[in-house]
Amino acid sequence: HPTTPPPHPNAAMPVDPAKKLTELVQQAGRLKDLPEHQRADAEKECFGEVRRGVLVEDALAGPFEQSDMIAMLQLMVGMGQKKKLHRGRAGENLGLFLASKPWLKAAHGAPELLAQLREFLIDNPDVKCDPAVVSSLEAPPAESGGSSGAPKTVATDLDDEATMKIRQPLEEGREILREVKWQSDGVVADRAGEGFALLLRGVTRLAESSLGKEAMDAGGSNELPVLAVLEGDWPKVVGFLASVHNAKKMRRNQVETCAEKLRALSANFAAAELAAAEGAGLPWALPGYDHESAPAEVKPAEEAAETPPVEAAKVEEALPPAPATPAAMPPVASVAEDLPAPPPPGPPPAEAFGTILVPPKALEASPSIACGGGGYPAEAAASSKSSTPPPAPEPEKPGFFARLLGAKDPEPPTPEPPAPAAPLPVVPGVVWVDVNPKAYGSTILKDQRGIQFKGFDDKEAAKPWIQHVCSRADTPERVAVVIMNRRHKNDAVQIRGHCTSKGLRPPLFIVCCGKSAVPDDVCKEWGMRDIQVVNDWAVASQRALAEIKASSSSEGESAARGSMAPVDM
Repeated sequence: HPTTPPPHPNAAMPVDPAKKLTELVQQAGRLKDLPEHQRADAEKECFGEVRRGVLVEDALAGPFEQSDMIAMLQLMVGMGQKKKLHRGRAGENLGLFLASKPWLKAAHGAPELLAQLREFLIDNPDVKCDPAVVSSLEAPPAESGGSSGAPKTVATDLDDEATMKIRQPLEEGREILREVKWQSDGVVADRAGEGFALLLRGVTRLAESSLGKEAMDAGGSNELPVLAVLEGDWPKVVGFLASVHNAKKMRRNQVETCAEKLRALSANFAAAELAAAEGAGLPWALPGYDHESAPAEVKPAEEAAETPPVEAAKVEEALPPAPATPAAMPPVASVAEDLPAPPPPGPPPAEAFGTILVPPKALEASPSIACGGGGYPAEAAASSKSSTPPPAPEPEKPGFFARLLGAKDPEPPTPEPPAPAAPLPVVPGVVWVDVNPKAYGSTILKDQRGIQFKGFDDKEAAKPWIQHVCSRADTPERVAVVIMNRRHKNDAVQIRGHCTSKGLRPPLFIVCCGKSAVPDDVCKEWGMRDIQVVNDWAVASQRALAEIKASSSSEGESAARGSMAPVDM
């Protein structure tokens, strides 16, 4: 009988995905114990095995140790950050991992890993990941449980971490809006835009959380404790949203979305919105309300009330008396007859220079000159003349006979050169662009004197930080340092190109990256060798402060040398 030949050593063996993935996850958990010279090869091997299709739904169910799961997710992020070639596959693997509830829960259990995942999936344009997976990183997965027949209730609070992510932007946005007195235009437009962005972010996070979804299903009947930060300010919130809607066409969709979510989350906001619609009116459609008879515009909440109309009698009393009519004026001939005869020819008296002859028509048109007193207002003219300082006397020129003897006209005095204008004070600036407002909201740079600090939210599509830096490149308020994320490479290239084309010094770019980022790789990726790569917000602040001090010192020495340099005559 023919015997079955033994399998070839290199022949592919059927692989059980669940068993293989369990081995790989355990292997990822042991990577930290390997020596440094062996760890790199082991990481490549484990990453390559995961790429071979072992990530299937049944295999992801586990069970796994949570520490090993965290190590596997960190391996995916690290390999994607080290090699651009691996970013696409690392993003795909992370999307499959995080679509599984146990893996998502493990990610939320490690705050440092969670920050790395957000940075990697959001900041890298080469990474393609499901937006739903990225959104799931904002709030932990909801726990399922309970019988289907039990009455549905709304939870009253989230855990501490989820609550902080919602309450923090709401509180910061409320403080900014109180600072600008709930106005959205004028000189506070930029600051009001920051407050609106924070308010919208907090409302969106709440609406996408499990607590928010349950509250909206219940019609907002129960006031959520996380919204207590806005309690008592709901009418002002409605007025502010209406003013933004009227002033900013590009933000109308965001305003209506924010109002719609707040209406479903809070009964108090819905009541304030209805009161505004019945009063001054709303610029957006309110479900179930007739808008035909309502005004189309809402004034800001802090705007002063209109003044009552002034009575007609009071207006008449406030008007100045009407000037004399031509009929009441004496004819021109009679005025000439009453004038005294002119004196004989001779030098005019000194008093004659203070006399002003006014035509009769000017007398009629000017009610401030009285004609019934029998004289002209020479005193007023003299007083106005005496108030003006007399011109400097001209030097006396020599007479005719003196010129015959060779005398020359005196030379005019040489005017003194004007004093040089004092130079404008140099106030360097620091700009911080980040997807997380906590980065620039907690920096020590905000409290430093002699620095103009400005933080920008990365989510602003118009990228106003580019215009902010370029417009100040040749002014005393030049931005000396720009702190950015790794994803802002194109913005830095645009700013540097603008400064170079104008012959100006570009700012120092400090790039905030994850802890696994290699500075040389970031420099090569950006095409700049003079940038600084950091992985800590505090370090970025210290580096920026040191650059400001060094720049100010060098500029002061240059100015001192320029002031002592000899002047070519």
